[in-house]
Amino acid sequence: MTALTGALFALLVCAIFVAKAVDADSRLCDGDGCLTEHTVQVGDSRTDVGYWAVGLRTWQLVIEPSNPSRASGTRLEVTLRRQAHDDELIAGRRVTAVSAGADVLRLRLPSGDVIETEAHPRYAVPVNAAFALIAGGFSIFLAGVAVRTAFELQSWTAAALVPVIRVDVGLVLVLVGIVAFVAVRAYPRPAPIVFAAPVVAALFAVQVVRRRRADGAADPDDDRMAGHVVGLVAADPVPIDARRNNAHLYLIARPVRWRRRPRLPHHTELAERVERLLVAQGATAYWRGFGPLRSSARRGTVRLTHGVDAGRFGENDLLIVTLAKNGLVTLICGRVPDPAFVLGLTRAVLILAGAREPDATAPWHVAMVLRGVEHIRPSGGELQERSEALADELAGPLLDGLDATPG
Repeated sequence: MTALTGALFALLVCAIFVAKAVDADSRLCDGDGCLTEHTVQVGDSRTDVGYWAVGLRTWQLVIEPSNPSRASGTRLEVTLRRQAHDDELIAGRRVTAVSAGADVLRLRLPSGDVIETEAHPRYAVPVNAAFALIAGGFSIFLAGVAVRTAFELQSWTAAALVPVIRVDVGLVLVLVGIVAFVAVRAYPRPAPIVFAAPVVAALFAVQVVRRRRADGAADPDDDRMAGHVVGLVAADPVPIDARRNNAHLYLIARPVRWRRRPRLPHHTELAERVERLLVAQGATAYWRGFGPLRSSARRGTVRLTHGVDAGRFGENDLLIVTLAKNGLVTLICGRVPDPAFVLGLTRAVLILAGAREPDATAPWHVAMVLRGVEHIRPSGGELQERSEALADELAGPLLDGLDATPG
């Protein structure tokens, strides 16, 4: 949600700069009375810290009494970049200011040479357009982070300690906007710091990435897996204060990298396969009343349920299995089953995950929650070949003291 909020804010900033660019473009017109001229006296100049970095100076102008359109003595401020003939602009000299409304667009020097201000469309439009590109790029990038993170966690409300960040069109737009800004600032006389800006930004990004990788205490994969655990527990339809059993079972299997994404079988066919797998792992032996799984599919994710009918559910009959197109496999069980059946459910999830991974060496994250959390990192081949041993390793520490079984 933080990334989505940032995306909306960046979009608002983009809209503001687009409006400023459009307004700047409308300052020049061909009709009579669009532009006015005033004789002004040049006052003192100053160079602010930020303006010095890009070669800008701010000048004070005082309206002369010969200008009926404005009160004499009115003070104006104009910002000028370094350009040809600007050495003729000296305090006390009288020059002609050409304005569009309240904005001074250019100064005509006594020699006839013209100096354009930062309010002139030639400069104002590209600068504001560059800022709009940067803000719009950040908006697209942050929106992509929010969508990809929600897709991976299968939840918009789960706490993602490390969001899913990738290079996308948003970052490309940000880079284009920075290059455009640098190009605009560099014309016609570049300030050295302008050329250093992209280098500084690149070095900063490299340092951030290196620091993130070097921080061994915060493994992004572990933090992302923690987000999956939080999201799955939050997806349990039985509120904590309404549970009769002393534990619910949650299982998660997530590939570390998912390059290939084969289409899942039709959800009815998948329901039959999973049902047969559960029966083979002891569902009918340890779960009296275990019946066919209901199935549904939405946006590439198949949801298989037992004990859920038209929004109503029974805690001891509750079973929810999901298989997402990004490889994620999850299970929620509302029963407090026999420890042997917990191992059977765990083996079933491992087998389901292993069947989806064509690369036997690809690493996976597998986590189990049952009055505690256990987390292992098997390979795709181990999920299939050592499912029983992995299930013991995963579930064993959490099954100690499990003393309740459903009636």
